Amino acid sequence: MGKTAKIILSIIGVLALACLVGSVVLVKVGKEKLGAFVQETQRQNAEARTWARGRAQSECVDEGLTRVQRCGDAAFGCQVSVQSFTSACLSSAAPTPGLCDGVPHPQDYNSGAQWKALRCAAYNAPQSGAAMRCQNLLSALQNHCARSRLPAPAADASVAP
Repeated sequence: MGKTAKIILSIIGVLALACLVGSVVLVKVGKEKLGAFVQETQRQNAEARTWARGRAQSECVDEGLTRVQRCGDAAFGCQVSVQSFTSACLSSAAPTPGLCDGVPHPQDYNSGAQWKALRCAAYNAPQSGAAMRCQNLLSALQNHCARSRLPAPAADASVAP
């Protein structure tokens, strides 16, 4: 084998080793970040259930909007955690009559976008970053309303006494 071939094989070997080490580091860091994210989401859910006691669902939306505005534009994990807080709060708080009136289904993209824009303007979130955080949070309300509109599961006649 010539000198040039040995150099090329050495370079390929070093690059392969660097890719392997890089992959191991990325997997380890990814697992740590994912674990921290899951723990934060669980903490937010527990906090939401406690916070919701004695409160109405409309207060959950207001609290979620207040919290998400504190996240800032670059804090995606914070925004997701607040969305989780809001969803858990909506599930735990006392129902607010009419809360879901006029809330479009999450898959109704056009109506949903218009509804979110109007709702966020009413919440005084005019700046582009604040409006986007508001609109992302309102997805939690849309999902909650869509779930609450589902018909109750029918009783299975095969398991009736």
